[in-house]
Amino acid sequence: MKILRKAVVSLVVSLLLISVAKGSPQRNALYVVGTVSIPTLNVSDEAIVARLELSGYTVVVIGAPASATADANGKSLIVISSTVASGDVGTKFRGSTVPTIVWEQAVQDDFGMTGNTAAVQRGTLAGQYDLEIANPSHPLAAGLSGIVGVVDF
Repeated sequence: MKILRKAVVSLVVSLLLISVAKGSPQRNALYVVGTVSIPTLNVSDEAIVARLELSGYTVVVIGAPASATADANGKSLIVISSTVASGDVGTKFRGSTVPTIVWEQAVQDDFGMTGNTAAVQRGTLAGQYDLEIANPSHPLAAGLSGIVGVVDF
């Protein structure tokens, strides 16, 4: 149940990001998945692809082991699934100018978002169901302010 809660929190945050990116002129998304979703997407990855398509994106799904930096060419969004193994992604998309959503916490250090010490500088934290909107005027805040619950149990 904790894993599901974390996935829901990540999904809600990411959907806010996807909604903001929705106005971009070229609507091609790269969705990088782990081997659990090759050759058939698992339920979670399938739901994300459906949401992206519903938002107007043409989605190119690629397995992380086979992915390459050049796969970002011509895309307006990159989404890296939490199903990837960090070593299969590494820094492939770190220098990309394409907006990127990274759901795999073990890739955060490769992207320079955190340090490399698991459970200290990066990782997951159980029981987190709220977001604090630090800048309510930012488009990503979507008109929200203060502490906002993102999961209702």
